[in-house]
Amino acid sequence: MNIDRDKINEFSQKYDAVVEPSHRVFRRASYGSTSVAIPANVFDNVSYGDVACVNINLPEDRFRALVEHDDWLKRRWEGFGQRNIVEQHNLECRARQENPAVKKAYENYQMLLRMVENNYS
Repeated sequence: MNIDRDKINEFSQKYDAVVEPSHRVFRRASYGSTSVAIPANVFDNVSYGDVACVNINLPEDRFRALVEHDDWLKRRWEGFGQRNIVEQHNLECRARQENPAVKKAYENYQMLLRMVENNYS
């Protein structure tokens, strides 16, 4: 798992969850670049990558609250016209987790922001 252990513990406490490694993998298709015009042979050259899974067990009431919270966030930001802030954040998180170079660039960016912030303090 690539997430800070403290964040996993915080999630576990917040939702009364048990998070454990899993022996399962998720096979994800990689289509390369996306385009509007999809060629007829689009599936001929699809590559797949295996992604490790985790088991997350939580009480049903916490699960339902989490689903409700996710729905609330989605509805809360729908009126902004562009991609809502929650969807944008989700896409950015996925990009960082699926692409090590993007994750490293983001970490460097965050470090630079902290350095600049310290100069203003």
